[in-house]
Amino acid sequence: MDFSNEQYREDLNTVFTLHSRQKDLKDFNYFFQAQTLWDEGMAESAQKFLADNPESKLVILAGNGHVRHKYGIPGRLYRRNHAPFKVVVQDEEIEDSIADFVLLTTELKGEKSPKLGVMVEETDQGLEVKGVSHNGPAKKAGLKEGDVIKTFGGQAITSLADLKLQLFYSKIGTNVNVQIHRNGTSLDKEMEMFYFGSFSPQHGTADR
Repeated sequence: MDFSNEQYREDLNTVFTLHSRQKDLKDFNYFFQAQTLWDEGMAESAQKFLADNPESKLVILAGNGHVRHKYGIPGRLYRRNHAPFKVVVQDEEIEDSIADFVLLTTELKGEKSPKLGVMVEETDQGLEVKGVSHNGPAKKAGLKEGDVIKTFGGQAITSLADLKLQLFYSKIGTNVNVQIHRNGTSLDKEMEMFYFGSFSPQHGTADR
């Protein structure tokens, strides 16, 4: 693993400060090592695919933080195979060396999907609630940290993608039945869909 890029370290330190609400993150060096391992691991997987499929071209879809300035996956993959590559980032400020291309998207107009006001994480038990906003539908319906969402509107929920899909088709002003597991007990909650101010997601979780 290569820890030598100082810009990579500085940018990750900026990201680290944004996760100050997550109490488990206390030592930047651990965060830095984990991110480096993550990028090195993805570069290693990409290199293995290219080595096994020499006639193929590979497109890697990853977050901007893993490719900007080429110091994440791109540089680490190049270190392994010295193959030519191009980097595209989306909706970043245009600055020297950030990428080969910057894709600037147009804002979509339309009605936003409702949110529950929960922080969730995919676990072995299912989609577990890691936090509840004080003013969202989930709080009003009685959801608590540690609850596992099992169904939403009668549809089984096993992943974040399942929940996103159900929220996409939900309508503001309607009531939805949500089944949760809490301490080994199955509970049914009636949840009203309404707009509210959401809160910022923490590392490793998603705000829904």
